[in-house]
Amino acid sequence: MPVSIYPQLPTVSNSSIPRLISSTDLTKTIDSILALAAQASSSHSRPVHLAAFESLKTLFDRLAPVPDLELDSPDLERSLSKLLFDPSFEGLSEAIRLKCAQAIVVVSKIEGVELKERVESEMAREKSPVVRKELEKVGVEKGSGG
Repeated sequence: MPVSIYPQLPTVSNSSIPRLISSTDLTKTIDSILALAAQASSSHSRPVHLAAFESLKTLFDRLAPVPDLELDSPDLERSLSKLLFDPSFEGLSEAIRLKCAQAIVVVSKIEGVELKERVESEMAREKSPVVRKELEKVGVEKGSGG
């Protein structure tokens, strides 16, 4: 049996972590980050899109369990629209569009972020059944945190 030289770290729940930043400050910070990401994604580079979608999914996965977090900034909506619903994505591969759909599902779980109407029009245009099936999760899992 292999022996680990690394100590076992205790599991920490989100509720035991003290809040280090207020919701308002967090919203402002996320607004700034997403505005920069939206500018970077305008390069139409597949690796940039892939990194952006994976990063958005990771970020909003981590934000989903934050209590009382409401992101309702117009700047945030503008950046998310650019990052997740750019018409040029239609030409991307199915795998990258699936990553985008996964990010959309996670982002849609955050209170104050309403994507259902945008997603419905996106589903109507989407030609991949796999991507459409992923997009169908929007709204269904709202508030479940995972």
